[in-house]
Amino acid sequence: MQRKKLFTLLFFINFAVTFSYGIFDSFFSLYLFSVGVRGSLLGIPMAVYALSKIFLSVPIGNVSDKISCKKTLTAAIGLYTLIAFLYLFADDISIIILLRFLQGFASALLRPTLLSYINTIADDDNIASVSGKFDISFYSALGLGPVCGGIIRNYCGFYGLFITMSIICTLALFTSATFMKDNDSGSRSKYQKQEFITPNIFALMIFIFGRTIGISTVFTFLPIFIENSLHLDSMQTGIILAASTVSMTLLLSTFGRIGDIVPKTALITTGGICASFFITILPITSDFISILVFSAILGISGAMSQPPSVAMLLEEGGKCGIGKASGYFNLSMNAGFALGPVLGSILMAHYGINTVFYISGSVGILFTLSFLLISSGFKAVTRPD
Repeated sequence: MQRKKLFTLLFFINFAVTFSYGIFDSFFSLYLFSVGVRGSLLGIPMAVYALSKIFLSVPIGNVSDKISCKKTLTAAIGLYTLIAFLYLFADDISIIILLRFLQGFASALLRPTLLSYINTIADDDNIASVSGKFDISFYSALGLGPVCGGIIRNYCGFYGLFITMSIICTLALFTSATFMKDNDSGSRSKYQKQEFITPNIFALMIFIFGRTIGISTVFTFLPIFIENSLHLDSMQTGIILAASTVSMTLLLSTFGRIGDIVPKTALITTGGICASFFITILPITSDFISILVFSAILGISGAMSQPPSVAMLLEEGGKCGIGKASGYFNLSMNAGFALGPVLGSILMAHYGINTVFYISGSVGILFTLSFLLISSGFKAVTRPD
């Protein structure tokens, strides 16, 4: 299959799946309310989803290295389609918990498979550029999903959301089953595989753990800070939250090209430090314009580190298996996403909301510097004389 055609198909599939669930996930807590879930039960489906991704990422990643890309891709999208359809009949908390577990399973299966395909498209000298362009499919869908979901829910309710999800996922499933070809080279290494993950993958795990703690705390507590501390309205809050996603989406391709020219470690470190620093000083913002600028800078910083980190993951995954590398990376990423809101809640309860940003930003800086030390130390040891 021609590389351009394969890239286009993968781009559509990733956008479709991300968008279909993006229109619903933003309103998931409201959906739970609509079916009568209250109190402590509200957190269980969300926790199950997070935990399933954490504990299933590594074993599923290992398995995906041994199965053809088309089979794993079609299985993941088929599961997403089934879940979307079953939501039409889900009116009990136990069923919803099961669906969230299956959604975590599908999520853990989809990403390593997509990266395996991307690894076959990219050459060694443009891997960051290709991964940066590909991730536009994820972040653009992530930005559009809540907006379109709100419109659909206003006119058609949650059933309208579920029907839309089912239709879009079915289109993605049809695309995968009909047009995608088996590409065993996508799940096999160009090099002899190592039994364990490489030091650079461990360094990336350190980086993404600290980075996602910052992202998740900002995502969770920034709206509270905006409305309670800055006293801005809902429309301004939405614009501020969208600014980060929009700026990141627009610049992913640019930083991808840069990532093929400059050292990937330097770009990852710069983006990580910038993002974490601006999270740390975010409480100094005092009006709509200043926090809008901060949000845009966070998106730019994310765009700076995203393509080179994916490129490094693919390069290192060639040594131990793309699925295995992605599994460990996703394990660390999902752990950070789960820990961030918990840590932020404790800090906010005892020390106030400003401390949430001080600590999460500082943690990000610390873990980014740890990434730099580990990856640089590994290069120093392995550099030929």
